[in-house]
Amino acid sequence: MHQQSCMVILGLNNELLKDVLEQEESNNDCMEDLDDITNIEANDTNQDDEYPELKKGTLLNSLQSPIFRVTQRYVHDRYALLEKKYKKKVKEETLASGISCEENEVDIGMNEIVSLFYEAGIEHERVAAEKKNLRKKPSKHLK
Repeated sequence: MHQQSCMVILGLNNELLKDVLEQEESNNDCMEDLDDITNIEANDTNQDDEYPELKKGTLLNSLQSPIFRVTQRYVHDRYALLEKKYKKKVKEETLASGISCEENEVDIGMNEIVSLFYEAGIEHERVAAEKKNLRKKPSKHLK
């Protein structure tokens, strides 16, 4: 289960990294527009030192600028959102008549993750029920 959680976190980290790269790209486009407007002195700043190029596998928490805080709660919330979107998509596809959609790698991965978390939840409930039943039974040693 731990390995699967790590894979989920890695996937979410990769998705976050992708979003950051897209945001950085849009910021660069805006900067090009601003360069036309600003004077020469403002263009002498070295932005490469401030915003190093992000590469796959970069730990976002270790970056000094821009600052990212990837917490367990953020990953949990992000997973819940992705799971909700995936389930909604699957439901819409099953309700739509005559549509045969092919699953891509993301859909296959989300299906595996959702089923693994579902199975883990059932196992957790079973173990909790067993513990509860053990507490209810009278102990042989107390007689």
